[in-house]
Amino acid sequence: MPMYEYTCTKCQRDFELLRELSQRDEKCQCPHCQAKGKMPRKSSLFSSAGNSGAATSSSCGPSSSGFG
Repeated sequence: MPMYEYTCTKCQRDFELLRELSQRDEKCQCPHCQAKGKMPRKSSLFSSAGNSGAATSSSCGPSSSGFG
């Protein structure tokens, strides 16, 4: 399920909501000031299904440092 970042039109604070794709542009409530309405969406951050939280190797180079 995607995480969307919004900016409150009343208090101007940023907040994130985990929502269905079909709900991304629906009205929501600011968790800071409780204002309700259509909030502008800043960006979307997608969660990875099945991510166990384990560290993954970087694509920047080999997993061993080569120093010794």
